[in-house]
Amino acid sequence: MQVTVNVRRATRWVAAAALLGGLGLTAGSGAQADTAGTNGELIFTNIALSGSRSAPGQTNPPIGWVPPKCWLEPNSGLGVDPAYTPAGFAQYMAQINALYKHTGETDLQTETDKIYAQGLGADPVVGITHPAYNHDLTDGMWYMISCSSDAVYADYEAFKKSLGVTNDYEEWFWLTNGTSPPGVAVADPELLAEYAAANTLVNPGWPTMSPDKNMTQTVNLPTLVTNAAGNNGFGQYSATATLTTTNQSSTVTAVPTSVTFTSDGMSPSSVSCRFNADGSLQAGCELNWYKSSSAGYTLQESTTWNVSWDGHAGAAGWPKQIGPFTQTYPNPVIVQEIQTVVGQ
Repeated sequence: MQVTVNVRRATRWVAAAALLGGLGLTAGSGAQADTAGTNGELIFTNIALSGSRSAPGQTNPPIGWVPPKCWLEPNSGLGVDPAYTPAGFAQYMAQINALYKHTGETDLQTETDKIYAQGLGADPVVGITHPAYNHDLTDGMWYMISCSSDAVYADYEAFKKSLGVTNDYEEWFWLTNGTSPPGVAVADPELLAEYAAANTLVNPGWPTMSPDKNMTQTVNLPTLVTNAAGNNGFGQYSATATLTTTNQSSTVTAVPTSVTFTSDGMSPSSVSCRFNADGSLQAGCELNWYKSSSAGYTLQESTTWNVSWDGHAGAAGWPKQIGPFTQTYPNPVIVQEIQTVVGQ
C-alpha cells in the first residue's frame, strides 16, 4: 500500500515536472516538501513567503506550540486557474489523466476516474455528491493535501488518517463553504499566520557590553550589558504568508523577549535578561566573572522571540514564541584578577 502511494504521488508531482513543459503548463509557485523515505516524493504547497523568511526546510524551534505540517488548501496547478471550482477541477483532472496516460499509469487513471468522475468507492470525506467532479455545485471548493517543506512522509500519512481516508487513491476533497472535518487543518488566515511564524527569519547579534567582550574582563567588576532600541539585530522582523491560489495572506511580526548568557566563568553561570518591546534591554543586565583565566571562557547567548499575528493580537494562542536561537561567541572571553578596584 505504501509503495502504491509513493508511486502515485511521485507520478503526480515528479513525473509532472517532465511533462508540464511539453503541455505548455506550469506547476505551483509555492514551496515543496521532499519528504523523507518516499522515493523522492514531492508534495507542494502554494503558500509563498515574503519579508524576513527562513530558507526552505529551516523552520524555527517553537516554544509551546506545534507548527502545522500538512493541511488542505484549494486545489491548484497544472496550468488550470482556478482549479478548485467544479469546472476548473474537471479541466485539472483532464490534465492528470493525460499525465497518467503519458506515464503508462492506467491503473491510477482508472481508479481516480471511478472516484471523482463516477463517484464510486469514495470515502464520505471526499464529498463527491454530484458526479462528475461535483458539477454545478457553487457552495464549496476542491482542496488538495499540502505539506510544509520540513514535513516527512509520516506527517503526510498521519494527516490522511486524520481525514478518515481509507481509499488510497483519494487526494482531493470537496469542502462546503470552507468547512472541514473536526481537527483537520485548512489553509485559513490563522494557518497562514502560523506558517509565517514558523518561517520568520530573525538575525540576533550580540548586545553591547561594557567592557566590550573582546576586552579583558575583571573578576568582581560587573560587565554591563545594554542594547539601544533596534540595535545589534534585536528589532522587529516581519514575514507574510500568501496563499497564491486565492491571494489570501497573513503577516506576523517577531520581537525579542529575552536573552540568556551562559559561561563556566560566570557566577551565576547563566544570566537571563529581558527586552523591551522596541528591542532595548531592560536595566540591570550584567555578567559577573568569578575567576581569572588567561585562556578565556566560552560565552554563549540564547534568545527567545514573540511572534504576533498582525491585526489579531487578541486571538487565542497569540503571540507565539520561537527560540531559543543559540550562538557561541567565536573568541574566548579573557578575565583578569586585580587586588583592588579603585572608584572615583
